[in-house]
Amino acid sequence: ISHWWGEPIILFVACVAEHARAFLLDEDALYWVCAYANNQSCLEDEIGVSPLQSPFSMALEISDGALVVMDSGAETLGRAWCALENAIVSRNQMRYAVSAAQSAGAAVVVTLSP
Repeated sequence: ISHWWGEPIILFVACVAEHARAFLLDEDALYWVCAYANNQSCLEDEIGVSPLQSPFSMALEISDGALVVMDSGAETLGRAWCALENAIVSRNQMRYAVSAAQSAGAAVVVTLSP
């Protein structure tokens, strides 16, 4: 899941729940949140020479696709890591979806790809 950490958690959860509903995923479906791939307290060591060799990128490379949780200010679009995720997903022709919050507790999946 690609997102900006500034959105309220209730909107984040609503976006993920709507994605699961739209894709008809069952309750055993697993999601991976991007920030947990890198040790946030020592990013310099984690990223190394190239972000493409970081645990973050390696985890995305083996995933089934990506879900972007879009916040109301579209801050997600300005985040470098989110841009990297988009590039990896595009290059690998992976499944991609964008889920956006409409209001507190409600969301919509605005794009889907196979």
